[in-house]
Amino acid sequence: MFSSKNILCLDLEVGNSITAAEQFNISIVSANLADFNFRFETDILLHYSSNTCEFEPMDAEDLLAGWFCDGIKELLALANSDANYSKEYIDRYLNNRKSEVGHLKISSTFKSYCKRYHNHSPLGFLSYDNEEYVRKEMNSLLL
Repeated sequence: MFSSKNILCLDLEVGNSITAAEQFNISIVSANLADFNFRFETDILLHYSSNTCEFEPMDAEDLLAGWFCDGIKELLALANSDANYSKEYIDRYLNNRKSEVGHLKISSTFKSYCKRYHNHSPLGFLSYDNEEYVRKEMNSLLL
């Protein structure tokens, strides 16, 4: 079994380990999940499957956990891109957030969205300048 602060990997056989790339992805997801848990005052735990390389909520009924997991593929695609060297990847991420905001019709949904993304930048891989750029753009998008 492998675990981080909020992610468990229960399906490793004795003597097996996860790759450096998997450890990187787990650390990125874990850092962003810790931020999400803080923002929503929750304690979501995820399971990482070393067989499928996917994350899923330990509690399949937890809607917040499901919402967080819905964004993991995009988060990891950004983390494993040249985001620190090309604004194209960051702008694509921001355009996706802009599109989501445009589709939010229910005020309670928008409130939760703001709670998640106000003063937010993906954690664990962007340079300080790029983190600040994303935070600034997200904040202006949510005003």
